[in-house]
Amino acid sequence: MLYYLNPSFGFGGTTGYYSTGARNSYADYSGSYRMDIKARAVNFGGIVSYKQEVGSNLFLGLELSSGIKLANIDIAEKLVIPSQGFDETYQFESHNWWMMPQVRISRYFFTDISFGIYAGYEYNAKSKIETRENVLHYLVGEHGPVKQDWSGTRVGVYVTIPMNNL
Repeated sequence: MLYYLNPSFGFGGTTGYYSTGARNSYADYSGSYRMDIKARAVNFGGIVSYKQEVGSNLFLGLELSSGIKLANIDIAEKLVIPSQGFDETYQFESHNWWMMPQVRISRYFFTDISFGIYAGYEYNAKSKIETRENVLHYLVGEHGPVKQDWSGTRVGVYVTIPMNNL
């Protein structure tokens, strides 16, 4: 959501939701093993925007947004051996800072309604993944604490509708 101070400069708030997962499983006559991993994150932050008309009803925008990312990872493992079994769930979370510069191209098709595309790169400060119950317990890998990183390219489409017309 953006509020424009004039036709070129604006500021506002932004949010985003991310989700991914994986499953690893193996089974044969001696038993089975399955591990499910679900990772989710949500961004909350602020955004500043500059847009300039580059053609008839065509605009180019440059934006910078930044904020906090709240993420969690759930790992569920199940090992089944005839007459025995193991079923465990682990829950982890991390909190980190993010920043994303991006470029937008939009075109006004109706009086104030525009359609556009954007591309940017979200940089995330890496943060260690802690258990939800005790922040002193965290995932450790071969080279120390495991760090969560949601950095990457972001591309999308959007529609803008002015709030003063609603």
